[in-house]
Amino acid sequence: MNKNIIDDLVSLLCECGMLYHSDFQRIRDGLNPETSIDQAIDEHLQLQLPKIFKASYLSEETIWIKPRVEDWCWIVDPVDGTENLIAGSPNVATSVALINPGGECVLGAIHAPLLKETFSGVRGAGAFLNGEHLTGNGNISRNILSMAFPCRGPAISDLIGGQVASLLRNSWTIRASGSAALDICNVARGRWSAFFEESTYSWDIAAASLIAEEAGCFVSTATSKHYGDDPHVRGYLVAATRQLHSQLELILKGNNVDC
Repeated sequence: MNKNIIDDLVSLLCECGMLYHSDFQRIRDGLNPETSIDQAIDEHLQLQLPKIFKASYLSEETIWIKPRVEDWCWIVDPVDGTENLIAGSPNVATSVALINPGGECVLGAIHAPLLKETFSGVRGAGAFLNGEHLTGNGNISRNILSMAFPCRGPAISDLIGGQVASLLRNSWTIRASGSAALDICNVARGRWSAFFEESTYSWDIAAASLIAEEAGCFVSTATSKHYGDDPHVRGYLVAATRQLHSQLELILKGNNVDC
């Protein structure tokens, strides 16, 4: 069943990818912007996902809806990296995960049309980039971490500043691309050593976390990985190669460690 679902989901996300090439209007500005492309993809997914598998629907654009925890649920980010889209950066993607009634992510896919990259994963069956198997092993000569800065950053600026200082003291190189989903996938492909964000939401991380785990990486969060516990706020997330994960968590708590 999961093989058919993931194949159909990838095809659907490629359809959505065509919308990224359209002219767009800015619907909402501020810390959480929205464009007409966000809306168009969200509407298309709401219509088409039930044809692949009937389930509840939660997306960044429908955050007022809380699915019942006993339901299967699609968790969707129509455009991860909306600010990048507005700025003309190609680091944007559509992310979709399927959550079972126990709150576990069983499969997910992330399509970055402007980069021509599609990541997918099925629990227990591996992770893939454009059909090629991912192992989480790369040729990284330094510890490179991609760090996302949440929209509520001003409220936790002291905390984030301390984390950045700890990382720099321990010789980590920091990057920020503006798409949490793609950054986690870049850990899965071995491009980055790790990813960290202090404040995440389920639509940001559900599909990407599964893909990273299936590629052999380790993912930890502030809360349970069972999305039915609270499908909205997830708190911090650390994704890293297994040999670096425990060291990175110590650093983020303000400790100097021998990396």
